[in-house]
Amino acid sequence: MSPIPQEHIQKIIFQGINLTDDCLGVFDDKDMLVFCNENLARLFGLPIEKALNKYFDEIIRHCHAAPGGINIETDDIEQWIIDANQKRRSQCFRAFETDLKDGRWVLVTEQLVEDQHIFMYCSDITDKKKYEFEIKKKSEELFTLATTDSLTQTYTRRHFYQQAERELSRCHREDITCALLMIDLDYFKKINDQYGHAGGDKALEHFSKGIRQQLREHDLVGRLGGEEFAILLPGTDKSTSIQIAERLRSTTEENTVSYRGTSFNISVSIGIAISSNNCKTIDQIMCLADNNLYKAKANGRNQFYHSNA
Repeated sequence: MSPIPQEHIQKIIFQGINLTDDCLGVFDDKDMLVFCNENLARLFGLPIEKALNKYFDEIIRHCHAAPGGINIETDDIEQWIIDANQKRRSQCFRAFETDLKDGRWVLVTEQLVEDQHIFMYCSDITDKKKYEFEIKKKSEELFTLATTDSLTQTYTRRHFYQQAERELSRCHREDITCALLMIDLDYFKKINDQYGHAGGDKALEHFSKGIRQQLREHDLVGRLGGEEFAILLPGTDKSTSIQIAERLRSTTEENTVSYRGTSFNISVSIGIAISSNNCKTIDQIMCLADNNLYKAKANGRNQFYHSNA
């Protein structure tokens, strides 16, 4: 059998290049696109005859303005091009993922070849990215279920302890004071007896929503169990913690809970503890705050109590 002529092999290769779903192209040493298949041209939002012999920066400007092709998210396209040019020949091989304006994703590889030419190859990874996004979403949902109380949207007891312990350690290293508030809804059993457990749940939901609206984003709020909550306030001293406790107490008392055509008011008792050299672990500050909560309840409820460690 005589060998197949090289011209015939090249013809087969070029047919394959144009038939494949992947995208192939070559940029010369001046960054002009000197070869590409139709799929790569479409990736740039251009017909092949208009994509060829265009420079990289021209193609990118077109992509940025075109309704289709690669999704280039930037408010400064010129700076984007400068940054891209700094990367393109900085290494012999690089690979990165990018999305298209139609929602698809591609894996782009650039191989530096002879005479500083760049061989570009892109393959569709849309299914892979969808799977990754689904896994990420499921992981986030599972994490939320494990760390967030579904009724009050506050941290679960375990997660609160973990986050508070980490935050207390950080504040102690940086010599920052923390305040911890232990809060109990007063006479919660009476609410359950009068309005049922659904009414009690409504009171808990109402209370937790109210306190979350009054706190900073980095403050930690957890439901420790039943009607008991804890709030860690990083960077908060005794005077400020008293002001916050009084604000939470008064707004809780003033805001009415609406439930099944009726309404009722709730109140809270609060124990305050401030971190110090003698009270710096989560167990120590929780113990002090819990003791102060007990004293607030013993003194008649609907009030706060504070004592030094």
